[in-house]
Amino acid sequence: MLAAQSRLDVLRNEAASGDELSNRELSIALLDRYEQTGDTDDLYEAVIWIDRRWEAAGKAELIARVVAHHCGQRVLRWHWLCLPGE
Repeated sequence: MLAAQSRLDVLRNEAASGDELSNRELSIALLDRYEQTGDTDDLYEAVIWIDRRWEAAGKAELIARVVAHHCGQRVLRWHWLCLPGE
């Protein structure tokens, strides 16, 4: 668990500095972790990272994954991705 957390911290630092690949990898890792553990903090953080650069290449499948599987969660119910017609 500690190794996974430190990997996420590295990805967070790289994503925060504008690295698109790290942002994408971090978003995927957080969504995967949410789907395994059910911790909505991971889901919420994943969407925050997706939001930061939603127009970047490779985000379409992440957005589709969130919309298809996670919009029913309380932390995303009113997020713009999950609102009909948005």
